[in-house]
Amino acid sequence: MSIFSETFARIRREAGFTSAYQFFHKNGGARVFRCSFQNYLRVEKGVHLPQPGRFKLLCELLRLPLDMGERKRLTEAYLETWLGSRELVDWLVGPFAARPESAAPSDPARRALRKIVREGQQPLSLEQFKVILGSAEAYWSYRVLATSADAVPPADLARLLKMRAPAVAKALETLRRRGVVERLKDGRYRGLFRGASAVAPDFQTLPAELKDRVFDYNEAMAARRGHLLDARFCGPRVDLRGFQGYLPSLREAVWSANAYATNEKTDKSALVFVVAKAYKLFDF
Repeated sequence: MSIFSETFARIRREAGFTSAYQFFHKNGGARVFRCSFQNYLRVEKGVHLPQPGRFKLLCELLRLPLDMGERKRLTEAYLETWLGSRELVDWLVGPFAARPESAAPSDPARRALRKIVREGQQPLSLEQFKVILGSAEAYWSYRVLATSADAVPPADLARLLKMRAPAVAKALETLRRRGVVERLKDGRYRGLFRGASAVAPDFQTLPAELKDRVFDYNEAMAARRGHLLDARFCGPRVDLRGFQGYLPSLREAVWSANAYATNEKTDKSALVFVVAKAYKLFDF
């Protein structure tokens, strides 16, 4: 074992992946990692240190964009393993270290981190996510059951979604076979990934058609039954190298919505869809 492999394995477990095998296969296996499981295992055992590009991918697959402390510890372990000593790490990164500041007060992003990661995060596998996005009926059945503490009869779910009952029933069985929902003895269905603890695969690792479906389903539902709660936009000219430092805060702003998640129905409860996008328009 190396400093990096020990640190990585600990953070991987904290992120909800109990084993190297689960982490590899839930994140898409060889197609995403671009190597065999045996080769990946050499990284976890400390035999190989991943190349910088692969290290970046591993950080993304850990799905911990909120806690910069985790990223910092993992990066320092990577550098210490590469350079061979902590002293060289301090020498290398010392000029870039921020001045010590007083601890920031608790905010929604930090509360969301504790809720999602520390209270039993359950990563969805790529195959499970493909099934969820396989049809509008499957997607919305999952969304409802994943955010409700109650078991729901298929007919009630179809009425809530205003979708055809046979299509909803078929979607529920597809989700059940993939271990996303369960069917109770009385015929009701209950989500196995209830609450804000279910985490989808990293967006950058998804096939293009799956990325489109997430937005297509939500935009269609918003146009049919929803309304816009708020919107903001801006269009500055930036240096893309520096702009990379802004993107983590964009992810934090979206993820922090989970701090307000509830499994209970109230007189004002509703499903919402929060999305943030940053486009490069053209070189200028």
